Amino acid sequence: MSTTIMRRFSYVSAIILFVLGIVNIIFAWKTHSYLYTADIKRKTTTKRRNQAALSMMALDQTPSPLNTPPTPTNNKLTKIYLLIKDISTLILTTILIVCLCQFIVDSLEGAIEKLHISSSFTAAIILPLVSS
Repeated sequence: MSTTIMRRFSYVSAIILFVLGIVNIIFAWKTHSYLYTADIKRKTTTKRRNQAALSMMALDQTPSPLNTPPTPTNNKLTKIYLLIKDISTLILTTILIVCLCQFIVDSLEGAIEKLHISSSFTAAIILPLVSS
C-alpha cells in the first residue's frame, strides 16, 4: 500500500474513533444521567450547609447573598455551568484520545514496513492489542 492510502486510512480511522467517542459520551450521558444529577444535588446540599453556617454566624440579619436560600435561577445556572464543564471536559478528552490513536498508528507504520507485516494482520490483531 502506498503512503497516501495509509494516511487516508489513518485519517478515516481517527474520524471514526472521534465519532465513536462522541456517541459513547452521548450514550453514557443519556443512560447514566442519575450520576450527574446526584453530583448537582450534592453540591447544592453542601452550598446550603455553608450558607446556614454563615447565616448563624452573622451578627445582623440583613439580607445578603451569603444567607439567602438558593433560588431556582441559581440552581439552573449551576446545572448549566456543570453541564458546560462536563461536556467541554469530555470533548477535550475525546480529542486527546483521537490524537493519541493517530500517534499510535503513525508509530506502528514504521515498524510494520520494517517487519513486512500485512496491513490486514495489523488492523485485525496488532491495533486492537496496542490500543487497549
